Amino acid sequence: MRRSLGSENTVNPTGGAFRVFSQRKIGYAIDFQFESGMRRMLSYSDLVEAEYNPDLGAILLEGIGKRVTIYGVNLIGLYELIIDHEVGQVIERHEAEHMMETVAGRGEPYVRQLDWEKL
Repeated sequence: MRRSLGSENTVNPTGGAFRVFSQRKIGYAIDFQFESGMRRMLSYSDLVEAEYNPDLGAILLEGIGKRVTIYGVNLIGLYELIIDHEVGQVIERHEAEHMMETVAGRGEPYVRQLDWEKL
């Protein structure tokens, strides 16, 4: 576990969809963890544009030479933390539809899919 992210015992008020930096105010990168176990990093210094699109149910991040789309529910809090450079990790989950609805009903963020494209 990188020291810049909270430990497993750290309380995360946002639930399990993402983790914020706990030991420093501004982060250097977002670690995207895919359901398959693959991980990719987007440096905050490479982040050119961010968009929250509630109609699409997604956050679109455009970096230098890449685009990351985060699909899910209740993502506005995640978006706001990304633009403040506070998110250290985004975790993709593939749960049954009723599990996603339960999480959404509680108002918690849920990341159901991450798409990474090279531009």
